[in-house]
Amino acid sequence: MKTAEVAIEHILTGMLALCAFVLPLLPHDIIEKLSHQEGALIGVLGAAYLFGVAFDRLADSILSPMEDYRRLSLANDFLTKNRPPYDPFPQDQLEFSLRRDDGGRLEWMDSLRSRIRTSRGLAVLGLPAAMGIAIFLPYRKNPPRIGYWWPCLALSINVFLLFYRFLISTYYRTVRTFELARDSAPRELQMHDARRRKRICSLFYVLILLISATTILLIEPWPNSNWALALSLICGALAIWFPWWVWRRITETYMRFIYRGLPELLDEGKTRPARRIHR
Repeated sequence: MKTAEVAIEHILTGMLALCAFVLPLLPHDIIEKLSHQEGALIGVLGAAYLFGVAFDRLADSILSPMEDYRRLSLANDFLTKNRPPYDPFPQDQLEFSLRRDDGGRLEWMDSLRSRIRTSRGLAVLGLPAAMGIAIFLPYRKNPPRIGYWWPCLALSINVFLLFYRFLISTYYRTVRTFELARDSAPRELQMHDARRRKRICSLFYVLILLISATTILLIEPWPNSNWALALSLICGALAIWFPWWVWRRITETYMRFIYRGLPELLDEGKTRPARRIHR
């Protein structure tokens, strides 16, 4: 993966984070002031890159329970159909093996990883960014009598959910693929615990989306026409669901792609237990 491509991905994620958590707190004429200053664009891009590096990691922690469960599901399917290896899904070793390949497999793997990062940032930060823009234009300029504090409260709750989920990620861990039991009964219990963890930890993601969507609905004026209202609600639901669906499909494609190298890795006898490196 080229450094420039990764930097662009972080800048895109950082722009979403800036719109979500910084833009609503700025004066309403900040964009006009920055447009008259030389070098303002470079400063904004630099800040977006720094935010992107941090918030890409936070977005990964938000969606990691779903990713971990999908990885365990593939490993569990392998164990039910094949003689169990030491690790039924050694993702780090599979990726390392693909990185030694000089053909198109490495390029395809890097392409999928790039799409995962981009779609992950959009799935987690897309709706909060829309909320931030809704607060800034025109709500930030002309707040109603109810005041400006409650949209800021929604913003603060989203920030808290993101960072709190990141803090507890090391304490509320799921079973690793190399820890899956060889006996079917304990493995069923392990998969049950993984499903429970996925549901509980996914509540952080659902709450962020609900808070952002509710704030937007309360700020933006409702259409007078029933058809326009229905269309707005449908578009809003698609805006919530579609980025997550894209991330999920690309992640599943990526896992199935690298998983095809497991038989070759087993033939080489190189599988061993290893802790997953968070991305």
